[in-house]
Amino acid sequence: MLRPILSSAILLSLIILIAGCTDEGDIVHVDKQEFSLDDQLILGDYVADYISGDPLNFPLVNANAHPQVYDYLNSIFRSVVLTEQIQTRNKFRWEIFPIEDDNSALAYTAPGGKFFITTGMLQFLETESELMSIMASEIYYTDRDYLTSMIKDEYGGVMMGDIIFGYEVPEIKDIALFLKDAAFSPEVVSQADKTALEILCPFNYDMESLGRLIERSYKNKEQVQWIQKRKRADTWPTILRAKVSDCPSSSGQRFRARYQEFKSLLP
Repeated sequence: MLRPILSSAILLSLIILIAGCTDEGDIVHVDKQEFSLDDQLILGDYVADYISGDPLNFPLVNANAHPQVYDYLNSIFRSVVLTEQIQTRNKFRWEIFPIEDDNSALAYTAPGGKFFITTGMLQFLETESELMSIMASEIYYTDRDYLTSMIKDEYGGVMMGDIIFGYEVPEIKDIALFLKDAAFSPEVVSQADKTALEILCPFNYDMESLGRLIERSYKNKEQVQWIQKRKRADTWPTILRAKVSDCPSSSGQRFRARYQEFKSLLP
């Protein structure tokens, strides 16, 4: 008689499932270590759903009351997302969430293509070219999967697995707050800046805008929390100048008047 032979992969899966069984019934906890694009989409949707339902900590700008704010932001955001530098441009559900908070100047992302920016940051920006610069820089962290890795390191693979498999996880609020404060190494931030300039190059925007924004943010670092979480190496001006010089047409427009008109629409 032939005896069935279990593959090592199936056997490992059975061991994980058996080990994960608890007294809670049919719930199985899996220590998930690798996260597919679909997993990141699920995680991002959970975070976005939580933020959308927590007006106390995340008071989103009312889309019905301020449709022009969303139209303008989405037009710039989609231009950034659809560039060839964004590897997940056709894979993630890219969405922008403006948060009505004039007391903080923040921009950050969540896995799966979610982008958050406070009205305090939008007020601090001076030109449309600066807005596109910060969008392009921040999108890098979720596009290249830095955020998912950071969340796993902070909360563990079991909790991440519970979220992805649809279990009730109270730590979603903690993750949403964690993303606001997520900081990256100067090396990673530098690569995000360089990618942002590659994105800006084909557009008719002033390539120096990112550098101006960083410099002005450092001068106001007590009020601009974004720059506190995105520390650059002391050599960042040289790095950016070299990247700007790589662009065939480094001069462009800042679209200051158009951006000031947009700011007048903010709540």
